[in-house]
Amino acid sequence: MKVNVSIPLQAARWFSYFLILIFIELIFILPLSNLLWIDFINRLVPNSKMHIIPLSNMFNSWTIPFDLEVIANVTSTRDTGVRTDIPLDVTLNLGVYCTSHRPIESITLLIDGEPRKLPLVCFDNLDFLASRFNGFDSVSKTVKKDIINEFKYGFPVNLDNKKIKIELSDTTDNHLVDRMNVQFSVRYTGLRKFLLSWRRTCHIFGTLIFASLISGCFLLSFTAAFGYFLVV
Repeated sequence: MKVNVSIPLQAARWFSYFLILIFIELIFILPLSNLLWIDFINRLVPNSKMHIIPLSNMFNSWTIPFDLEVIANVTSTRDTGVRTDIPLDVTLNLGVYCTSHRPIESITLLIDGEPRKLPLVCFDNLDFLASRFNGFDSVSKTVKKDIINEFKYGFPVNLDNKKIKIELSDTTDNHLVDRMNVQFSVRYTGLRKFLLSWRRTCHIFGTLIFASLISGCFLLSFTAAFGYFLVV
């Protein structure tokens, strides 16, 4: 009785080829595809965040000037170092303490004359917290984060005004501004905006597309070389 072992041997050989392809895909092609997508997206959509500009307090009024000048036919801002020939957005970051005995108060934030009411959660015994948690940096940082009122507003830059005026009104000695700064960022539209809005999903699909292209080229080369050796 003869046992035909050619079929199991052929199956084992093709299975070994399959394992080699999977190994190459996981170890080489996918990491390379990920790096290619990261390089591609960084070139197509550079980091939109430009500058963070701290604002100094002067009677609860801040002004960000746009001192425009033309350098090599490119309009730029001398004071902030931000180009104004591209659409820009501004994000205002504001942190305020309230030490009033009333649990809830409010202040008014005006940006270029447009008022916004900001509700404040107040705590009237900051000295007690400072003494109680003195020396416990992690606890004090957590308490500070909990009692500070944080606000973030984004709005487009109106270059016709050549400045952004920010004011706080309805404030008292109980309202302490912990920090205030503005950050400029590029306002992307179209495909770039879509890639930013769906960054993780596009990252996955982009990596798979690059992996498919590289795998296709690899398989064509492998098939051509394998067929050549079979003919020879």
